[in-house]
Amino acid sequence: MSKTQQPFNDGLATFYKLTNVAEKGNLPEMKLIKKYTLAYEERNVGYSRYFTAQQNKIVIDMIIRCLLLDIETEFIVAVGNEQYRIKQKQKPMDIRPRVMDLTLEKIGEEYQIGDE
Repeated sequence: MSKTQQPFNDGLATFYKLTNVAEKGNLPEMKLIKKYTLAYEERNVGYSRYFTAQQNKIVIDMIIRCLLLDIETEFIVAVGNEQYRIKQKQKPMDIRPRVMDLTLEKIGEEYQIGDE
């Protein structure tokens, strides 16, 4: 078990669920609905992970570590003024309290944030 205290002092990440907010019968209108805000620690992308991702045409823009919650990979994560898609969720087993490492990819066209 890791005895290292997890600092989570790099900022706040807000997690949103992409939801259809259109009235029944209307065309879909997708907006982000806020689910959680968590403090995070930014992680380094190692050479091995970076080049393996490049070979598979996957872009890794950021990796963050935060407390483990019921986060779905379909959620959108806002960090600062950027929105990211979760490409991978990993749960390191040897760290307490339980955490998750999220591999993030920037979204080209950002979603509109709905009412909270």
